Amino acid sequence: MEHQQSSVSAQQSWRPTSRNEIDNIPDTVVLFESQWAGGKVVFDPSRNVVWKYTHDLTEELQAAKFAKDVVGIPGPQIFHHAPIPSPRPDLSYWDRPKVWYICMEKCPGVPLISVLESMTDDELDIVARQMREILQKMATVKSSTLGNVNGGPLCNPFFGWQHSPPRAFQSCSEFIDYFRRLLTPVIGSRDIEAILQHMPIDDDIHFVHGDLLPQNIMVEGTRITAVIDWCTAGFYPAYWEYCTMHNPHSITPGWDKLLRRVFPEPHRKAEIVSVNNLIIQVLNQL
Repeated sequence: MEHQQSSVSAQQSWRPTSRNEIDNIPDTVVLFESQWAGGKVVFDPSRNVVWKYTHDLTEELQAAKFAKDVVGIPGPQIFHHAPIPSPRPDLSYWDRPKVWYICMEKCPGVPLISVLESMTDDELDIVARQMREILQKMATVKSSTLGNVNGGPLCNPFFGWQHSPPRAFQSCSEFIDYFRRLLTPVIGSRDIEAILQHMPIDDDIHFVHGDLLPQNIMVEGTRITAVIDWCTAGFYPAYWEYCTMHNPHSITPGWDKLLRRVFPEPHRKAEIVSVNNLIIQVLNQL
C-alpha cells in the first residue's frame, strides 16, 4: 500500500506549463500524433504515465470521467489535467481558456487493432460479450436532449469546432435539420437529402462513445481493460454508435467478424451509409 501511494504521489507531483515541457521529457514514446489537430499522446516511462495534449481536451476529459465514474466503463485513471475553465460566453471558442493536457495511467494491454486479426473464433466470442456489455451500459444512460455530458451542445471534432451547434438539440429531427442547413448551401438539397434520408428522425437518445473502433479499445489477452479517446462522446441518437462502429474505412476481416458477433441482427446498411457519408461531407466540405 505504501508503494502504491508514493507511486501516485510521484505521478501527480509534476505539472507541465507548456507543450514544449512535455516534448522535452526524456525517453518518451509517441503513441499517437495528430497531423490536423496538432496533438500528441506520449508514454512517459520515468513517471509511468501517459500524457495527452492538444488545443482543447475539455469535452474529452469530462466525457471520459462520466464514462468511467457514472456509466462504469473501464478506462484509465486520470491523475491530473489542466484546470477546467469557467464558462466564458463573452469570448469566442478560440479565445476561451481550455483544458490543454491530461495526465493519465497507462492502461494494461495493447490496442485491440494490433491483435484483432490473429484472434480465434473463441477469442472473438469472449471480446464480443464484453463489447455487448459495454454498449448495453451506455444504452441505459438516456437523455432528453442531444448534447454533451453536461447538457451543453455537442462538440465533436469530426464536425469541426467552428461548426459546433450553439445549444443541445431537443430531438433527433432537429439534429438532422442542423446538418441539412449546414450542407445544403455547399452540396445542394438533392445530395444532402440523399444522405439524410435513411437517418431515423425519431429514436432513443443515449450516451455513446462515437468512435468505438479497435484502436480505442485496450485488451489484455481477451479481456477489455479500457475504452479510450472519448473526444467524440455525448448523447446521440441510438443508431449513431452502431453506424460509426461500421465505418467502411475501418472494416477489416477481424473487425467484421467481431461486429457480426456484437450485432447478430440484420445489417442496417442504409443507416451506416447515411451516417458515414454525413461525417465525410462535413469533414471534406466545411
